[in-house]
Amino acid sequence: MAFEPAGLNGPDIGPSRRPQPTSRAKYAEFIETHNVAWDLTFGVLALVYVGMDIVFENATPATLQLVETVQLVITGIFAIEFFSRLWAAVDRSRHLREHLIDAVALLPPVRSLRLLRLVRLVGVVARLHRGGMSFAPLAKHKTFVTLVVAWLTVGLVCSLALYAAERGNNAAIQNPFDALWWAVGSITTVGSDLFPVTAEGRTAAMVLMVLGVFLFSAITATITSFLLAQPADVSSTINGIAAGLLHAARLHDDGRLSDAEFILAEERILRAPGDGSNAIKGPRLDGA
Repeated sequence: MAFEPAGLNGPDIGPSRRPQPTSRAKYAEFIETHNVAWDLTFGVLALVYVGMDIVFENATPATLQLVETVQLVITGIFAIEFFSRLWAAVDRSRHLREHLIDAVALLPPVRSLRLLRLVRLVGVVARLHRGGMSFAPLAKHKTFVTLVVAWLTVGLVCSLALYAAERGNNAAIQNPFDALWWAVGSITTVGSDLFPVTAEGRTAAMVLMVLGVFLFSAITATITSFLLAQPADVSSTINGIAAGLLHAARLHDDGRLSDAEFILAEERILRAPGDGSNAIKGPRLDGA
């Protein structure tokens, strides 16, 4: 049932006016709602794809054939994900520009670029931040979870890079687990008795040290803010939602929002704390 603030005159946005969302709108809403899990899943697939090339480089022909089959399946999953998101996007040209790396990474000569999809996990922090966020239990704190995922991802990526660079050049690093042991010691600031000897390995170590300390500090700051945060002002939140719903209804009545876009805007507003009108900013959802 749509929210209708009492005592405010405005367009009727009750159940009788509520259009049914299209398949595209439902799919786009599903992706947005599960944004962190979505990016994490495909980030892990990217890591698996690139990691298989490194770990199984000198495997037997039969194993290499199996690796190629698995990589072909992963490539198909990436292609389906990319084109389905392009189909569901409100502004397809903008979506294509923002995900150009994903499109290029589908090409066979540059499939290693799939590793760059992991960078999106860090960018999720900015997309998840909303003014006046009301904090749930820390385990459900989206920013906290995102930072932890990014922190662990940096460790995995750098351990793979170290293994690829040091294998055959460093007697202390004989297998992927040795590299992972080094990464865990470095990213937790405990330290490790393993040291890279190649220029590439030292570069991976520097990246891990800088990003690891930065993300660890951000995680600490997030925990601190969680412990000190005050509950959001309920009346301010309700007023913001009411203003956002009225604004979306006016845009819909003026023909500047389609039925599907109106449904998407309404769902965003009802989930957004603070000023609900900010939830309808974006391609065509701001009435521009």
